[in-house]
Amino acid sequence: MRPHILDRAYIAETDEVELTIQCPSCGNEKKLKVNPDKLHSWFNGMLVQNAFPDMSSSDREALITGTCDECWEMIFGDARWSTDEIINREA
Repeated sequence: MRPHILDRAYIAETDEVELTIQCPSCGNEKKLKVNPDKLHSWFNGMLVQNAFPDMSSSDREALITGTCDECWEMIFGDARWSTDEIINREA
């Protein structure tokens, strides 16, 4: 498991895994519920955007690095772009 993912618990009623993620900068915790098959795919090398296409970029960043939105803004400023913005920049 990644160091910023403190805990994971299977929820049988909803067939989800609840992850407890801690921001490495500020220590705030966030809980995310994800599909266990998608989580397994990501842990085994699938790109996070392919494993979780419906997840927000903020939640995907939390999965990858643990960084919360507030710390992301302090570190990088307004550097997030949507997929459409990136595609349009490359055109």
